[in-house]
Amino acid sequence: MRMYLSSFFLVVTIFIFSVNCSRPGTQEDLLNSADGSKNTSPIIINTPTATPLPTATPTMSPEKLGQNPQTADTVLVHYTGTLENGEQFDSSIDREPLEFVIGTEQVIKGFEEGVKSLVIGETKTIRLEPEDAYGEWTEALLLKTPAEPLPPGMGVGAKLQLQNGQIVVIYEITDEHITLDANHELAGEVLIFELTLVDINP
Repeated sequence: MRMYLSSFFLVVTIFIFSVNCSRPGTQEDLLNSADGSKNTSPIIINTPTATPLPTATPTMSPEKLGQNPQTADTVLVHYTGTLENGEQFDSSIDREPLEFVIGTEQVIKGFEEGVKSLVIGETKTIRLEPEDAYGEWTEALLLKTPAEPLPPGMGVGAKLQLQNGQIVVIYEITDEHITLDANHELAGEVLIFELTLVDINP
């Protein structure tokens, strides 16, 4: 079943993204909760043994080194995300680690569950099925709006930002309607994350 969206919800000044921009799943993207679909624990693929535990620092007391994150803890995590075919869609390695609070649904559940299984300095690789990440692709998230003139060069595959901030992709254009795809671009994908827990701040 398709939802119908009034043209009122399209931003008057359309925020256009480059069609060949990097895959989603960025740090900002991970800091958005999933859509409420049922999640299960991630599958841990391996636990490298070569990663040494960090030495204690002023922000990392020795007693924290053997502890797993608990609800309400703030964690700092480095991660690299790839698809099953090996394509990397995001990594925090060349920037600051991802920071979020455990138990507040700031990130997709499978990602958080993987982090909760770590101790400081530990690295694990986890595999998330679609239901643990961004869900399956569904026609229910195809939105129709009456056809309106689009900026030159904008067609199927172009990205738009709705008035509520949601990013959608032009799925189909006819004389009567424009159909927008509101599915996450990683919907239906199996995601593989290499996670390293950098620090825990209770």
